[in-house]
Amino acid sequence: MAEEASDEDLVVAFKRGDVRAYDMLFRRYQAPVFNYVSRMVGSRQAGEDLAQETFYKAFVALGRTRTETHFRAWLYRIATNAAISHLRRRGGQSVSLDGGEDPPEVPATDTSDDPEASQLRRETAEVVHRVLRLLPDSYRQILLLRDHHGLSYLEIGEVMGLSVEAVTSLLFRARREFRQRYLEAAVPPGLGR
Repeated sequence: MAEEASDEDLVVAFKRGDVRAYDMLFRRYQAPVFNYVSRMVGSRQAGEDLAQETFYKAFVALGRTRTETHFRAWLYRIATNAAISHLRRRGGQSVSLDGGEDPPEVPATDTSDDPEASQLRRETAEVVHRVLRLLPDSYRQILLLRDHHGLSYLEIGEVMGLSVEAVTSLLFRARREFRQRYLEAAVPPGLGR
């Protein structure tokens, strides 16, 4: 099986008994799922456990799923349910990363040697991370799914159990709330906007 095989081709191959196909799916989605659940719950350590739980549940259930299911949306649905269950066990609150735990890794997109630009990217990522933690779970979830992981509106609807119209509306409200909180967090008090 080639690495560039589609998710659906890999799912079909796995259902036919090719365990290597699941290994390819795992390699393809390991980092994105880890990043997603880590940001949902606000903890890298919990993110590792939840990602492992997600892939275990997916492995066990994949043989019973419908072939027409979009694998990526289905996998993110499992990850979302794991993250929500984790948050409920913790009383609905994400872990405060200000208390010593580092935020999930933000991959560098620019490899230039400009230290000022690098510092600005780190500071911006920290503000974004703090603001995401302040948002309601549904807002944080939809922003991560769409803007960070690139899921389509249809896939997000499958993950969140919403219509495309509801996804559009929720995403609009989530972005508006994020922008407002980001401006409040990024602009020092007394300087205005």
